[in-house]
Amino acid sequence: MGRYPFLTYSTKYLETIGSIYAEATVKELGRRLRRIGRDLKSLKEMGSIDTTDPKKMSEKEVSAYIKLLRSRGLSENGQRHSITALRAVLLYCGNP
Repeated sequence: MGRYPFLTYSTKYLETIGSIYAEATVKELGRRLRRIGRDLKSLKEMGSIDTTDPKKMSEKEVSAYIKLLRSRGLSENGQRHSITALRAVLLYCGNP
């Protein structure tokens, strides 16, 4: 896997679902996934998580990401949207 595995898998995921959802939905999801990728990269650089590879992510990475969202004061609905997007990529990669 390349330098940015989350971004790589996110792009593949979006290509897979692109014909199923409306274009606006795919664009919004793409923005959200890019933001998640930047957040995961930042968490890795800070040493809060071990990997940004969705195939290898564990409870540690997901928990750290949720903690980051909460620390920003993001609404529960906003948190839910981001976690749902993250979960979709993890499932796409075979990581339940």
